[in-house]
Amino acid sequence: MVMDSLDTITTLEVNKHALTKMVMAMDLAFIRLFDNWRVYTFTNWTRRVLPMPLHHSCGIHMLMAIKRNAQTFVTEMGEVTDMEHERAWLLCEDVMSEFNEARPYVQELIKDFCL
Repeated sequence: MVMDSLDTITTLEVNKHALTKMVMAMDLAFIRLFDNWRVYTFTNWTRRVLPMPLHHSCGIHMLMAIKRNAQTFVTEMGEVTDMEHERAWLLCEDVMSEFNEARPYVQELIKDFCL
């Protein structure tokens, strides 16, 4: 779970109760969605803060967390060291997705740049 906050240093302590309620609600929702979901799965996850300078594209962190963890719900996301690479990765993944209706046009545009 990624929680956006302007203050990344104290956000866990300041938002502790709100975060706990959200996590418990997610656990209850997943219990109803999946027969094999174990109670307190989310609730027992370690909570940590991603150190992030002000204006460091927190939206990129949120998209990465969603995309990289959607399948497994257990992958721990490491610290981002190259924001430009991550932005490019997210763009390429979405642009080249089989669900992108403009994909054939993009492939036509970039064909001369690809090996």
